[in-house]
Amino acid sequence: MGRYAIGMKRWSLLLLSLVVLPVAYADEPDTTVYVRVPFSALGRALSNLGWGHAYVFSETPGFRARGEESLWFAARPGGPVSGAMAWEDGGRWNHVRFTIADPSAYATDKAAYDKARAEYYGDLLGARVPGAALFRARRSSILGAEAGAEPNVRRWQRPRRGSSYDLFTGGRAFTENLQLDRNLPAAAAAEATIALETIKGITVKPYEWKLPTSPIAVDRLAAFVPEDQYAVFFASPEALRETLALLQDQGTPLLSWIEPRAEDHRVLERYERQLALDLAALPGKTVAVTGSDPYFEGGTDIALILEGVACKDLPQPAGVRAVRGKAAGLAWHGFVSGQRVVSSFRADVNGDAVVSNSRAQLERILAVAQKASPSLAVLDEYRFFRHRYPLGKDAAFLMVPDAAIRKWCSPKWRIATARRQVALSELLDRQVRRADGAKGAPVQAKTIDLALRLDGEQVVSDVYGTADFLTPIAELALDKVTAEEARLYERWRNGYESNWSGFFDPIAARLATGDDGVDFDVSVMPLIDNSDYREFIEVARGVKIGADAGDRHPESLLHVTFAIDADSKPVKRAWRFVAGMTGLEINPMAWLGTSWSVHVDADPFFDEMARADDPEDFFEKNWHRFPGALQCEVRNAGKLALFLIGMRRWIEQTVPDWTTWSIHEHAGKKYTTIRVKGPADWNLDKLRIHYAVAENGLTVTINENMMKRALDRAVRLGKEQTDGDVSPARSNMVAQPWLGEHLGLHGKRALVELFDRVVGSQSFSAQMRRHCYRNLYILNEWKRLYPNDDPVAVHQKVFGTRLLCPGGGKYVWNEKAHTMESTVFGHPAAAKKAKLNPAYMKWAALNAGATFEADGLRARLRLARAR
Repeated sequence: MGRYAIGMKRWSLLLLSLVVLPVAYADEPDTTVYVRVPFSALGRALSNLGWGHAYVFSETPGFRARGEESLWFAARPGGPVSGAMAWEDGGRWNHVRFTIADPSAYATDKAAYDKARAEYYGDLLGARVPGAALFRARRSSILGAEAGAEPNVRRWQRPRRGSSYDLFTGGRAFTENLQLDRNLPAAAAAEATIALETIKGITVKPYEWKLPTSPIAVDRLAAFVPEDQYAVFFASPEALRETLALLQDQGTPLLSWIEPRAEDHRVLERYERQLALDLAALPGKTVAVTGSDPYFEGGTDIALILEGVACKDLPQPAGVRAVRGKAAGLAWHGFVSGQRVVSSFRADVNGDAVVSNSRAQLERILAVAQKASPSLAVLDEYRFFRHRYPLGKDAAFLMVPDAAIRKWCSPKWRIATARRQVALSELLDRQVRRADGAKGAPVQAKTIDLALRLDGEQVVSDVYGTADFLTPIAELALDKVTAEEARLYERWRNGYESNWSGFFDPIAARLATGDDGVDFDVSVMPLIDNSDYREFIEVARGVKIGADAGDRHPESLLHVTFAIDADSKPVKRAWRFVAGMTGLEINPMAWLGTSWSVHVDADPFFDEMARADDPEDFFEKNWHRFPGALQCEVRNAGKLALFLIGMRRWIEQTVPDWTTWSIHEHAGKKYTTIRVKGPADWNLDKLRIHYAVAENGLTVTINENMMKRALDRAVRLGKEQTDGDVSPARSNMVAQPWLGEHLGLHGKRALVELFDRVVGSQSFSAQMRRHCYRNLYILNEWKRLYPNDDPVAVHQKVFGTRLLCPGGGKYVWNEKAHTMESTVFGHPAAAKKAKLNPAYMKWAALNAGATFEADGLRARLRLARAR
């Protein structure tokens, strides 16, 4: 069993989805008993703790449920063994302490124990927690040739759907169109016999752009960028610094509201070191960033073009080898060191400086600058989007042209990406085996020739580089591929091209910053055929959201509105269903205007929920008071009246005695209340549905206070329409229209704060806590192997990534509990109550919207800074 034994005075276990993590270790004694204890036999008393290394393993293949598992560990014969386990159940962490008086009573054989160990590491692989390479090596060393494929790991990676929030910000369109995370699986080892040039790439036609006749101002540095590369143009070095600060800020909803960060791949730090530049202190007027592909984490070529800068004015790194050369008739010089830690190639071109981490990239840019190769500046799509996003009105402008996306979807890029994934896996495997002290023959690539060697403590491939920085795809000499690689690519291409019936999809975006907030505007043209937006497009085609649609009001914490065309095919299908169900002979939706919305308001309900001992129990008992409402624009009040009459008649005929209808009055306006009875076991006796038709449309809510507030707003609106005297609050609303013509979202930080306080297991803090705890598995492994070193530093040295506490804390060793923990969240068996990340408080509100154009999507996101 070797180093897998543990010996300690106190020990505890972390159990995530029924996977145990041991947290303290020592050398195995001469006598060892291997123990299997069913969960049902675990005690809860806490006594002097013994020692052991524990795993959880289910004898029911493919099934995980408490009661089916056993606790496995190695211990000295005789004497008690005690400890603690923690596990996540429905988003909540639970823990139990136990004592096993006589471990020998549950003795088993080493083969069964080893099987449990392998299962444990396999479960960690399936859970995709940090440290997969180490867990894979451990599992392989136990099972040997029987290891086979990793469990629960899908070989074909489909694009992540993301949240509904992505629909409003355009993030979903990025994912759908680029599909950079839909990788080819690794091909089996075979001779490369298929010429790459014989494999058909993407055949979708380019989009036909219609340019305006007026002059279009373009970025001066666009003349340096190759036509098949992305480019980001910054208005100034200061704009670059602000953008980087925004992207690194964990409080930015663009990042941490969607998924808390638990790892830092040190991308910015790596490229600054390579280029020998401090991006926060660049000189010059404007700055352009470009490169062959966006695989920044693994390794890519990147170049900075600095307007009005000479290379002699840039920092000159010391202690590295200097190189010189010539390309496209222009001289260049550079600084390089082993393993590309420093890789900075530079040239002066017409009073501007070009700096790249790749000689091949520098030479491409020089060729474009000398007009020996076409540039981004001459492309119709670039000029179209530069007209949409005028020069001088942005902090940053991103352009991803047709040729770049077509290249990223080409046989070379997709097959090379798959090979780099294999290379990375092998490099990490070799690196962690060295860190783990594993003995045996060097690891060799299973499918490709890596040409591995050892450079100091770093495992290096002469072809693919290092795990910290893989050789950029543009620099890989890939002329022939295997028959299986060609087949896998053709399969991928056929699936990708099935998404397009017309044209391909350039992407452009603008970022504007100011004292009041940040504005992000993205265009994707066209969308893929099976886009998640298609249903919205069909419903909203031909209509738009009005500037003040949706009964907007300051008390709203969350407000979402949708454009709706009552004559669209999806709506007609819906009204035919309703007509058939109710027997109405008229179009049931003929009254509907061009928008409908839902909103959640500030209300005492949330204050009471926050004060409750059990907020979730409070919600279950008081859901009928939830302050949410549906609001619909009304274009024909008479037809709405007929619809409501018909619906009431149908309800009373279908479920007689289930409802009681009553008329009430507030502020001179009438509203209807429906009291619902229903079967006793349905618990509907407290439900009241209120609706009213007024100047602000049809409002439906289950909270009577919300109905009264809606009628108060209707009275004010009617008075404003009569007197022509618009209130300041309404003027402010109209002056700040919805950001999208077809989808709109307004959200305030106060709602997220309330949500975090009362929702518990699904809150933002709970998400950060879960991500924080996922790092403890590998950190405890490193603590066992290197007890005198900082596990975070060890992980960074081996994997090249820095593990982060999403709450802004640090990972430290808890000697009493024998586990790593977070200074903010603690560890699962002793969790701490944590406040929201302070950086989160920088933002007061979020507005987002989407507009469906003839062939694509334009989405906007605006973050308002807190005052």
